[in-house]
Amino acid sequence: MKKQKDAKTGLEIESNNLEINSFSLSLATNNQPLSSNEVEFGETLYITLNDVKGFVLKNNNCFPGCEIALTDSKGNQILYIQDAYERYSKDGVSQTDARTLNSDLNIGYPMQVNETYVWKIRFWDKEGKGEIKSELNLKVKANRTKIDYKTEGN
Repeated sequence: MKKQKDAKTGLEIESNNLEINSFSLSLATNNQPLSSNEVEFGETLYITLNDVKGFVLKNNNCFPGCEIALTDSKGNQILYIQDAYERYSKDGVSQTDARTLNSDLNIGYPMQVNETYVWKIRFWDKEGKGEIKSELNLKVKANRTKIDYKTEGN
């Protein structure tokens, strides 16, 4: 088992029987790495695992799974997806495609500004025993963009 932690964001990654070379958190708006665990309401957050190795092959393909959970600071479940990669269960993906695993999270309702959430993702090998778990405590902050609504005739 290998554990890694990003000092800037607090993202924790634990891998067991699967290897990753690097990982990143980024925002959809600028594709830049996240520099803290604070994310603006309305953003989309991406996690990317790079150079993943160790999948058990079946018909020369890999069969990754991706479980996603989001809870609030009280432990209430906001979101749960048993397998976001379900569409790959029948035929799998190429070894090349499985080298990069990713997931995203839209920061929006029912999430609330100034609240903290725990985003957990578990990537796993459906044909083997490998898994990669990630956990991030994230704080939702107000969106900096001010929208000025004007009505006709004003």
